Amino acid sequence: MTLYSFIKITDNNDPYTFIIECTGMVNPKARISCLRANLFSWEDRGCTGKYRDIWNFFFKDYSFYIVEKREFDNLNSARAYKKIIYNRYLAKLPPPPE
Repeated sequence: MTLYSFIKITDNNDPYTFIIECTGMVNPKARISCLRANLFSWEDRGCTGKYRDIWNFFFKDYSFYIVEKREFDNLNSARAYKKIIYNRYLAKLPPPPE
């Protein structure tokens, strides 16, 4: 079984804008560094190729932290659990202002 870390990345100016990222990397902070490096590489290639939504956070005032660690047999199980964590944090927020 692999130990997965679940990282919550949030726009500090809008608590409703967040994403949960999961990684099997030993150091979860390295996952954020890899994502940023992928963004810079994409920009260096003339912004060609697939753009990932998670890269939007790197253009904002963002923060991240590890919300949970759990063992899973495979990545698909970890991704399914990632959705559960996302919904849990979304439910903690008050209704958005109108």
